[in-house]
Amino acid sequence: MNFLNLPQQHIIDRIIPKEMLYENAELTENEKKYFVNSVDRVKLYYALRNDNSNIEADIVEDCTYDEIAYIELKLRNLDNFDKILKIIHSSIPKPLVIVSNYEDDKIISVATKTNNNNKIKLIEVFNTPMVNNIILENLSFEKVRAKTLSEFYKNYISFVKELIAQNLINKSNLKNTEIPNDKVDEFLSLQKELEILSEKMKSENQLKKRVEISLEINK
Repeated sequence: MNFLNLPQQHIIDRIIPKEMLYENAELTENEKKYFVNSVDRVKLYYALRNDNSNIEADIVEDCTYDEIAYIELKLRNLDNFDKILKIIHSSIPKPLVIVSNYEDDKIISVATKTNNNNKIKLIEVFNTPMVNNIILENLSFEKVRAKTLSEFYKNYISFVKELIAQNLINKSNLKNTEIPNDKVDEFLSLQKELEILSEKMKSENQLKKRVEISLEINK
């Protein structure tokens, strides 16, 4: 994870026992099974705090930003990958930057959540497509710097959202289109709405309702 360029003297690089994640997330037996089958190991790579970064801690929307934990995830395969990332985000109360290694590429995962009375409520998870180290140089510590840890983490979320949006554009007929930074959230929201409507269309048998959904999709 050298691409992050975090101050080397504070690297932790300690394995997190999978059992700890099981207990905190209260997994079912089936969830434990696919977690074991897909995940080789989980490491706490770094803990970014005020004392090792001079970035102020703060509290925003019921989430305490006194530490940002960097988790390194080594994968055996990509089965149930989205679910596994949700499990890890739900198991650790701190804001997480999860770096998943699979073959020669990486996936970065961040999330919004609240933590009231040690009860974690996961709001939304954002995962990049497969990316290489050249793209990830934009996450270098010097480039992401901010006054507070919440702003610092927000910059990570913005970066991940932009990669998601660009990946969706590349897969569509909107190639060579650029979305202004202030429109990324709106674009992703519309994309999510489109996916929900598309799923509704697949399961709807009544012609009249299918037409209504089709009109919504076109809109």
